[in-house]
Amino acid sequence: MIKPRTPPGVLELLPREQIAFQRLLDVIRSQFERFGFLPVETPVMELTDVLLTKSGGETERQVYFLQSTGAMEQGKTPEMALRFDLTVPLA
Repeated sequence: MIKPRTPPGVLELLPREQIAFQRLLDVIRSQFERFGFLPVETPVMELTDVLLTKSGGETERQVYFLQSTGAMEQGKTPEMALRFDLTVPLA
């Protein structure tokens, strides 16, 4: 039987930890808002060509690409990739 586990580098918060984490975020958010900062929410994936624009080959090796099974079977290049930082959406 396989034991449930999370991948390395992935944070999993169970209810007690999630409540504490959310309280911490609420305190931080309220302090930022006092000084006029506004929230920004961006998608976790980007179009591959946008994400890799002006990047070297090293960046391409660090990206997780998303591709439908049908596109993969047809040998198409992935059109989407998981964003690895906030540089692209905030640029």
